Amino acid sequence: MTGQLAVLCYHRVLPDADRTGDSWPYFSRGTAVSLSSFARQVEQLTQYVTLVDEAAVSAWIDGRTELDAPSAWITFDDGYADVVEHAAPVLAAVDAAASVFVTTCTLATPPRALPADRWYSALARARRRRGTLVVGGHRWAFDLDRPDDRARLVDGPERRRCLQAPEEERDAILAMLGEALDAPAEPSRRLYLLAEELRGLVRRGWSIGAHGATHRPFPVLDPPALTAELDEVDQAFARYGFPRPAALAYPDAAWSEGSEGIVATHGYRLGLLLGNQVTPRQPLRICRFVVPDEPRWVEQTLLPALGRRG
Repeated sequence: MTGQLAVLCYHRVLPDADRTGDSWPYFSRGTAVSLSSFARQVEQLTQYVTLVDEAAVSAWIDGRTELDAPSAWITFDDGYADVVEHAAPVLAAVDAAASVFVTTCTLATPPRALPADRWYSALARARRRRGTLVVGGHRWAFDLDRPDDRARLVDGPERRRCLQAPEEERDAILAMLGEALDAPAEPSRRLYLLAEELRGLVRRGWSIGAHGATHRPFPVLDPPALTAELDEVDQAFARYGFPRPAALAYPDAAWSEGSEGIVATHGYRLGLLLGNQVTPRQPLRICRFVVPDEPRWVEQTLLPALGRRG
């Protein structure tokens, strides 16, 4: 009997105390897990499943090999420095590696912060709790102390419009948010992995995948713009001395048939989405579980999905 594959998607791994610190928007959004939760999850993974790497997944997806047991591939999106600071030591302790999907604008000097990180920076550093946003012609008066408004600011229509907008509109929305909250819409500290840190991970058996050049969702780009985006990724990988990427995580998990076709033409063998289910053998539509900040998640959710008991 062959095993099934689960692909796990993490973003940030942060100290437990950060749940109520400046990183609270990431925990609220579900794109951060605490270090204690991550350590417990890795412990459970090594006990009950086989951890595999990108090469093994590629061989399985192509039908060149089978999985002998239920397996998991650990991935990290966006290339946060937390990967080296907190996640990598936990994985090294169990002799495991993972994959990082990098948005290449974060490697520039100085790095260009991703729109979501700029948005969260303003929320986390707000000196004013009430304000007004006018986005897409809709006016919304918010109060950050109201739970519903707080949740909407973390992941509501205003933020989603910002992430999908062209650069000029996006910057205008972020400036409006910063003004409303009396807080800069720019991170106050280094968020992203440096090129040398990524090269160090490769030397330790990790792989680096693509996550776009600017993190704009692929379906909002026309074919020439998406092709230029993927060309820019190739140029950046070559410039920083990384292996040419064979795997790509769609920015914001946004997919369309047209963008998949361009990704395939560009030579990518694996395309990663989200979906919280075990992975079918569809090379450019690989589902991933978004792992929550829950120490027993592997036992309670992942193992049953893989047909296993803890």
